[in-house]
Amino acid sequence: MYRKWVVGSLVVLGLLFSSPGSVAASEYGLTDAQQKKIVEPYDRFYHAAFADKAAVEDFGMYKIPGLYEAATLSLATGKIAESQTMTPQGIALTDKYVLISAYSHDHQNHSVIYMLDRQTHRYLKTVVLPGHPHLGGIAYDPKHQRVWVTTDGLYAGLASIDLKVMEDYQLEDQRVVAYHQQISLNNIARASALTYTSGVLVVGYFTLDEYGRMSTYRLNDQGELTTTSQEKVSSFDAGQPNKATQLPVAPPQFARSIGVLGKRWRWFKGLPFIKIIC
Repeated sequence: MYRKWVVGSLVVLGLLFSSPGSVAASEYGLTDAQQKKIVEPYDRFYHAAFADKAAVEDFGMYKIPGLYEAATLSLATGKIAESQTMTPQGIALTDKYVLISAYSHDHQNHSVIYMLDRQTHRYLKTVVLPGHPHLGGIAYDPKHQRVWVTTDGLYAGLASIDLKVMEDYQLEDQRVVAYHQQISLNNIARASALTYTSGVLVVGYFTLDEYGRMSTYRLNDQGELTTTSQEKVSSFDAGQPNKATQLPVAPPQFARSIGVLGKRWRWFKGLPFIKIIC
């Protein structure tokens, strides 16, 4: 157990200084050779991470952008701002991209999604979302080419973004990306994690003090969540923009759950790099 902790600690210390959110991200932090040298004494970890992978781009690893500093929009002014507290949360894959969600830990700036090229591993752009949701989960619906993220507030929620809208988005325009749909969830207290499978969104909620819960929500033929009623949720924005950077969004309605599973979860902190196994 102690050996595993040492390995994890060394990896965190060695790779913490990975790339900031820019195209020149590879110029910062440790090189692949320096990373290899740090973990070389730990045979099993070294073999899993690097052995027989010399021909693979960056040994199959993607450096997470924005750990030093990330460009986003200020919640107060709506102008471009630099956040030094951007915290990565979830990851999703499309045919072309690696998508990483992150929120500003100081709650001074908008939450974001980083887009990386899946083949070259290069950082492409930052997409800024309305408000500062925690973004604990992100998933991709390949059938409808739509990205889903978890949102928060008085009720658990989900929001979707068309991938084409994300591809066209430019931070320099100083605006947030437009949601395709935003909706509240029943049967779950908070949306902590998210995945997609066969037309169904699986939303997970965890807590340290009691049993967590997973709830499933089926998408319709248009790739949207259906609702239980037309009742408006008064705690949400009723269609009026609060700031220049926040788009008016119709009040969310409660999505219909098709199944719930309770389970005790354990929480693990992530490392500042990711490795994708396909």
